[in-house]
Amino acid sequence: MDEYIRSIDTYFKGEKNSPFIVNFENILDLQEAIAHFEVDGNTIVKTSTLANKDNLPSLDNVLSNCDNITGQIFVTEYSSFLKLRGHNSLIETFRILLHHNKKLVIFTYKCERQLREILNTDLRHRNNIYFHCGKYELEKTIVFVTNNLRIDDVKILPGINYIAPEIEKSTEEKIYIYTAKSKDIYRNSLLEIVELNNAYNILCQKDLSFSKLSENLGSTSQWETLLSVFEDSIIATINKRFGDYSKLETFLVNYSNATIDDKWLYFISLKFCGSKNNSYLQQVIENTNSQDDLIPMLFKKILEMSYFDKTFNKAYQERKNILKLLGANEYIIKFCQLINTKNRDGAYYLTDCSREEKELIFSLFEKYEYSQDELNNISKIVYPDLATYLLPFEFRIDLLKQYFSLYKYSKVINKISPKLYEIMIDQAKKRDYNILLEPRCSVFDKINKANTQVYFIDALGVEYLSFIQAKCVELGLLANINIAHANIPTITSINKEFTTEIEVVSIKELDEIKHAGTIDYDYQKTKLPIHLIKELEIIQQILISIQRKLNNGEFEKIVIVSDHGASRLAVIYNNENIYKMSEKGIHSGRCCSKTQVTETDIKYDFIIESDDYFVLTNYDRFQGSRRANVEVHGGATLEEIVVPIIELTTANNNFEIEIITEEITISFRKQASIKLYISKKLDDICVCIDGQYFQAIMSDDYVYDILIPSIKKAKTYKVDVYQAKNKIATDLSFIVRKEVSQEKDLF
Repeated sequence: MDEYIRSIDTYFKGEKNSPFIVNFENILDLQEAIAHFEVDGNTIVKTSTLANKDNLPSLDNVLSNCDNITGQIFVTEYSSFLKLRGHNSLIETFRILLHHNKKLVIFTYKCERQLREILNTDLRHRNNIYFHCGKYELEKTIVFVTNNLRIDDVKILPGINYIAPEIEKSTEEKIYIYTAKSKDIYRNSLLEIVELNNAYNILCQKDLSFSKLSENLGSTSQWETLLSVFEDSIIATINKRFGDYSKLETFLVNYSNATIDDKWLYFISLKFCGSKNNSYLQQVIENTNSQDDLIPMLFKKILEMSYFDKTFNKAYQERKNILKLLGANEYIIKFCQLINTKNRDGAYYLTDCSREEKELIFSLFEKYEYSQDELNNISKIVYPDLATYLLPFEFRIDLLKQYFSLYKYSKVINKISPKLYEIMIDQAKKRDYNILLEPRCSVFDKINKANTQVYFIDALGVEYLSFIQAKCVELGLLANINIAHANIPTITSINKEFTTEIEVVSIKELDEIKHAGTIDYDYQKTKLPIHLIKELEIIQQILISIQRKLNNGEFEKIVIVSDHGASRLAVIYNNENIYKMSEKGIHSGRCCSKTQVTETDIKYDFIIESDDYFVLTNYDRFQGSRRANVEVHGGATLEEIVVPIIELTTANNNFEIEIITEEITISFRKQASIKLYISKKLDDICVCIDGQYFQAIMSDDYVYDILIPSIKKAKTYKVDVYQAKNKIATDLSFIVRKEVSQEKDLF
């Protein structure tokens, strides 16, 4: 028999009437004791039955109840209630009980400390308190739950009056109770009390790691929303809602169409998990404390960085990747306003992810007059399609290469370069295109048109050839590009002789943009060349359509041909010459019928005659003509008269190209040369390095030697490879070092 049982039996046989306390340290021993004495003739007083709803039992109720009972009395649960009142209250209550004149046994649970403190101050009670040694147990945590909250898969007691029985029976670490009481009432409690008076608290209980999130990150209703979709853990919830928690940035593609609740849940997911794959997004979420600020911060966080910082390029690219996923967003307007605070540096912070930003790029390029090199370098980062457009095209004719490089630069900055103007005036008199170029009809007639479709793209000038060539490489197309001159005047009616030879697909979109001035392109409404944005998009879509047809085997070849180009600079120049038309003419005064000019004797260096027309060779327009909307044609400037004829086929690039000599040395006596490997034997191979072209000579099977005498500097060089006039590889590279300074880091 256990010692405490003999002690209780001895106590009841004795004469002493004051209560006898037996303390247990674990539930098993306590419940065995209750079971042992719960027999006929004994009364087990469960104090929970003496408490009002959601309240503790009072001492008076306990004593008065016991006083009315005869026989052997055993009181349980009371110590667990008293623990809520705190250490001092428990000691004081038991002192009162020990002095009560009634023979009864009180079972206490885990009160050794308080009972020993009583003994230390009053040894008279040493025979009234018994400590049963048993296995030690940790105290339970009490969880107060507001009545209107629901928690799935958790047993919740209907009031504080049920707390003690559960403490002294349950093996659960936490005991949940619906109560109207606040933990502040029991601020001295010996038991840890946690309040679940809202959904946030419940979430913290369901997943302890959740507590790292501040409750201020959401409203009461938002936390309730999260609770309603909560899975086994916050990570499980995030994975089910947004996919892999480690790839949260991918959800941004759906963000704009997401519900308000899902946008907030996504924000919380980012706050909890961070961004594993995008350090810029990680910076953003660390500095964002509300869902409403997430998108604004995604846009403007970059503005806190200097574009000179070492980390800027990485942050810029990561941000751009995010914006591509996000798509159109109304905050872009505000962001573009903020860009103006960066003044000249603002262009470095823009992207080509939205029309608003693209238009602002043109605005800044015009406002701050960046140099041609600076413009090219900025465009490579912020607007790659524009940078590709600006690339010099290798016409193999120096005049055209220089002219159109300056023309495109002038078009973008919306100002006529003095050097370009000088070349234009020179050519307005000399008209060297007559010597340098064949007529379009001559070039077109030489093309084998078997199983070929012809695309007639109205107003496609040669200014777009760099862009077209680069896009063909991307799309896996071979572009055999030839150039020719159109007929004068450069109007469609006398420049579509090729349409009589073969059925063509006629595309008017470019010409319509240049004439109609739609979507605010009109020069009278906006001086910025923002129509170029749409022009490049149209050309890219045409090339994609061609790629699809060729890949589907509908044709072996597709030929692009144009009637004429167009001049933006004649619009910018905005100058009427001295000759007046009798009535408003077509083509904004770039040409006119001889019958329309009032003067009979025209003497002007920049007017030529062509059949029944007078045609301007500079940027002027005849008096009396209407001003141009966007761009003009009809005259004889190089941009109007030089036209492309492009043969497109599938590339079939099932061969490898690489530079064998990845690093070479040069000296005063030793010229630069590289070796190129091509896994397929090809004729007419050349490379382009720093805008210069060098012929390749096959020295062995699949190996080509290229001598590059112009290279004098030690640095890394980029190489594009051409077969005939088709670019077949791009962005290859090799390193040049000087023999006298091989160890010097020049990059």
